[in-house]
Amino acid sequence: MAKIGILGPSKLSKGKRDLENIKKIAKIIANKKEEIIISPDKKSTAEFFAIEYKKNKGQKIIGIDYKDDRDNKYKGLNRKICDKLINVKTWENQPKELIKKADKIISLGLSIGVLWEICLTKFYNHNIKILIIKELNKDKLPRIMEKELNIKYTSINKL
Repeated sequence: MAKIGILGPSKLSKGKRDLENIKKIAKIIANKKEEIIISPDKKSTAEFFAIEYKKNKGQKIIGIDYKDDRDNKYKGLNRKICDKLINVKTWENQPKELIKKADKIISLGLSIGVLWEICLTKFYNHNIKILIIKELNKDKLPRIMEKELNIKYTSINKL
């Protein structure tokens, strides 16, 4: 069973179209019986996705937790939605663990944090496929990222 790493901006989009697209993706992944690996911070894109995935009877939510991090400003991980938690101690370890455990990654939008996480795939899981969803990512990634990483632009209906 595939494990899908879910990346998305910390701030959830308020756009109705974006929210509907995230719901569609969550339903597709749930129907494929694929597990997700995610850090569902409260009020984030990841949490919204995890909630929708669960509503659609998704297989399993593996949460990457950093509960021992005393300096972290992101204190609001929704642990209750997760079926399993992996404690990586600090927030800085979260993307590395998500990348290492995932079979592929889906980006639900771009932000500085998501770009950082995508770049880290070069060092922790170089050949992992990174799916950039066209409907949620209006911009292309820098050419150097496209050249050095396994990035694929795709539409929701091709997932």
